[in-house]
Amino acid sequence: MGLVLGPVLYFWGVPEGAWRLAALVAVGAREEPAALATADDRVLPQRLAERCGKSLWRYDFALPLDSAPAARVYRIARQSWRVHLPAESGALRIAYTACNGSELGDAWHDGRVRTCSFGCRRRGACYSRPRRDPAPRQETGDGERAEEKQPRGEEA
Repeated sequence: MGLVLGPVLYFWGVPEGAWRLAALVAVGAREEPAALATADDRVLPQRLAERCGKSLWRYDFALPLDSAPAARVYRIARQSWRVHLPAESGALRIAYTACNGSELGDAWHDGRVRTCSFGCRRRGACYSRPRRDPAPRQETGDGERAEEKQPRGEEA
């Protein structure tokens, strides 16, 4: 089995002293992934969908919590991954980011502009100047309204 994508973990909650998780994986359309194994359990995947020659599968499993923070391992076929868990009475600590290309206050531009910002050698070479679309009234985080902000390089 060769994983094309994943595992991507989804946190379901903490019932009865264990973290409930789902692991999503994608494999070739004609493949079925191996069982997921933890120290305490062995779980078969559920097929969710097939698209573009790939199939998406989900494993539902749980990892027990201890009185101290601990690392738990799960395995699919020959690959293994470690999950760091808090103590049973501890809090979940997580960090993430999702800018969706709006880190410059330009969330309403054509998506090609944002893509070009990360992929072109010469800024502006792969797109023509975008037209400014009206934006809904939404706070930008700095007290201004989205429709009041001017894109970089444009005069009011």
